[in-house]
Amino acid sequence: MNLDRAFRDAIERIEADPTVGAKYPRPYPELEGYGFLWIESHIYWIGYSMAKGYPVITNFFNKKHDIINRIAIEDEEIGL
Repeated sequence: MNLDRAFRDAIERIEADPTVGAKYPRPYPELEGYGFLWIESHIYWIGYSMAKGYPVITNFFNKKHDIINRIAIEDEEIGL
């Protein structure tokens, strides 16, 4: 239920202002180069892309996990 609530809250915030996201999730400044925007929602970091002109959620991580070693990029999916 908490995961669902975090997801719904993030969607509402992103839909209200697609530029609301940070360039990287704290404390991972090395993720800025991937081009995702990140929003913190409850105990999660949610990454999304605006490469297609509208928000597409691409990543969903619990804040306690080692995000930098779990992220992968799919070039064809985000238009790189």
